[in-house]
Amino acid sequence: MISDRFKTVRKTAGYTQKEFAKILNSTQPCISDYEKAKNQIPDSIKEKLYKLGFNINWLITGEGNMKLNEMHTETKLDEIDKLKDLHKLYSEGIIDDKDMKILKNRIIYP
Repeated sequence: MISDRFKTVRKTAGYTQKEFAKILNSTQPCISDYEKAKNQIPDSIKEKLYKLGFNINWLITGEGNMKLNEMHTETKLDEIDKLKDLHKLYSEGIIDDKDMKILKNRIIYP
C-alpha cells in the first residue's frame, strides 16, 4: 500500500514524523494520517518527495527502486558492464572500429 511505502520513505530517510512534516511543509498529524491511510497523499507532497530523490512511481505502485539515484546507479553500472564486454570484443578483433562506434553509441544512447 502507498501508506506503507510512504512510511518506509520516512524511515529510510531517518526522520521522525515531526521532522518529516517540517521538511514536507506539513504537520505531524497529517504524516500520521498518510501512514495510516486515513488520508490520501496529495500531489504536492509527492512532488516534494521527488525533489528529495524518491521515485514516485515506486511510492504509488511499488514497482522499481525507492530512490531515484539507485535507478541511475544501476543504469550506469549496466552501461559500464556492456562497454567492458564491447571493449573485450574489440580487443579480440571480433568487431572493427565501425562496429565499435555503432554499438558504443547504442549502449550510451539507447
